[in-house]
Amino acid sequence: MGSGRPRQAALLILRGVATDEIVITLAQLRGMIGLRVRFEESAWEVIEVLEDGPSLVLENLDHAQVLQADQYGERFRWVPHRITVPVLSVDRLELHPDFLALDLLDTADSPGRS
Repeated sequence: MGSGRPRQAALLILRGVATDEIVITLAQLRGMIGLRVRFEESAWEVIEVLEDGPSLVLENLDHAQVLQADQYGERFRWVPHRITVPVLSVDRLELHPDFLALDLLDTADSPGRS
C-alpha cells in the first residue's frame, strides 16, 4: 500500500430518518463481492453477502483449509476456510468492529489463487 496507512472498506452509510439506526443497502454490500481484504493478519476475499445481519462471508486466500464434517460429525473433506463478519452492531447503531477492521488489499498485495 503506497501511503503506509491502512485503507478501510468504505461504504455510503446513511442514518434512518426517524432513528439513529445505520442503513446500508444489500446492493451496496453486494458491491463488495470480489474485494480482497486483510483481516486478522490473513488475506480474504468477500464471496457472499448474508441478508440476515447483514454479514459478509470471507474466504481465506492464504490457502488455509479446514476439515468439514458430514451430517454425522465424521471428518469428510478439506474445504477453504470461510468466516462470517457482521456489518452492524447488534443494536444497528454502529458498524461492527470486525467490519471496521477489514483493510482493502491492493491487487499487488493480493495472493494469487491456484
